Amino acid sequence: MAWYDNSDDFTGDDGDPPDTGKWAVSKTTNATVEIQSNKLQEDMDAGASEWGHATSTWVIPSDEDFDIRVELTVPHLQDPYWWANFEVVKTSNSYRYVICRRYTKTGHYLSIGTYTPSASWINSISRYPVMSEKLRITRVGEYLTMYYWTGSAWSQRYQWSGFDDVELKVRLYGEQWDVASQFTIDWDNFEIVGDYAVNTNFFLMF
Repeated sequence: MAWYDNSDDFTGDDGDPPDTGKWAVSKTTNATVEIQSNKLQEDMDAGASEWGHATSTWVIPSDEDFDIRVELTVPHLQDPYWWANFEVVKTSNSYRYVICRRYTKTGHYLSIGTYTPSASWINSISRYPVMSEKLRITRVGEYLTMYYWTGSAWSQRYQWSGFDDVELKVRLYGEQWDVASQFTIDWDNFEIVGDYAVNTNFFLMF
């Protein structure tokens, strides 16, 4: 199977893992990453820090463009700190290139930036007070571009250069860090739009 044939609507029996031909799961003890109601659900029990993620078993070649989109919902918007990340990750794991929707105690935000395992943000972009449930990442040539869906069009938020020779994987990542509450994310309609990305100067509908 070519890497661009790995779109996933997460159809399956409740309690099953996501398709192991497409996704590898990693999580803390008190988290689950499994199919629920034909969505990929990441559920984290109350705890100081709980996380779970599904990472693609396939790799986007360094010389190929892409256009990848996903939907996410948070069924119960709790008060603790949490984030839901749609990420493309260098296969060397030196950096994570992140688009994330995050809740803080001051409101709901979309944050975009690049992230290192040492927890240092590079090129972190100001947070946007939006509640978009559709996210998108493209690569055209050397440009990696991130978007959110406004309800009627894609809004481009940021673009980085220098990504024309980088192999990448995709990760759907959830984490909460509050001892009081449980946190759940539902991912759906993971879509790879062909083995190429559209021109990033245009906003296209799903």
